[in-house]
Amino acid sequence: MLGMIIRTIQEIMGHKDVSTSMIYTHVLNNGGHGVKSPVDI
Repeated sequence: MLGMIIRTIQEIMGHKDVSTSMIYTHVLNNGGHGVKSPVDI
């Protein structure tokens, strides 16, 4: 089932590579905590 969801996201967002779509799902699953601001580094 996860594979179907990833492919749907890939198609909607127009990504050529599924790994790009997986980055977005990782960010969504972490509620925004998966993204660090350059200011925080």
